Amino acid sequence: MLGSEHLTLGTAVGAATAVVLLNHNTDVSGIQAALFCSSCMCGSLLPDIDCHTSNLGRRISILSRIITALFGHRGMLHTPLFGFIIASCIAMGGTYHYENDSCYIAAGLLFGYLCHLIQDSCTVAGIMWLWPVIRCKFRIMKLQSDSMECWPVTLIMIGIWTALCLFTPLPLLAAQHLVLYFIPFRYVLSKIESLHSVSDLLKLSHSRGIAMLTTHLLK
Repeated sequence: MLGSEHLTLGTAVGAATAVVLLNHNTDVSGIQAALFCSSCMCGSLLPDIDCHTSNLGRRISILSRIITALFGHRGMLHTPLFGFIIASCIAMGGTYHYENDSCYIAAGLLFGYLCHLIQDSCTVAGIMWLWPVIRCKFRIMKLQSDSMECWPVTLIMIGIWTALCLFTPLPLLAAQHLVLYFIPFRYVLSKIESLHSVSDLLKLSHSRGIAMLTTHLLK
């Protein structure tokens, strides 16, 4: 599908889910909901970084051409596993001083990423849902990526997600569980920094000990 269709679904899903989070979870701030929505929009475009003619690819043409040459279009980057890896890195790389903001960014990005993959599964090329275990591509429809039929399918997806948000707890539970999943990643860097601090302290103590021993021997 085209970038406009991906962005439309990502925006709608991100906004609807953010509203649900705000209405049903008093622990979620407006900033966190906004981060979730905006990152969902970004995630809905991100897989097409492996296509230099896509909306995103044209804006970072050199990087996109390199990625296309290395992985091809609808290859490794168009898989759920790669989306989880990117989102986990964002959760881990986010500063842990700001509560769980990075976890909402990661969860929103993964939401948008999966939206993109579901849309691409409706096209004739399909995607590798089970990569790297199974490398064959799966599809649920046989639409051409640039056909006008993609818009009605996108609008139907928006309607289904909106209905789920209005009448079921599934979107809320999915978003909450993803945020909870990413929370442990937020502390990885702090633990690494702590290890570095301990290592530096041991080195300092070791050097001071040698200096004291040398001074004692010289006396």
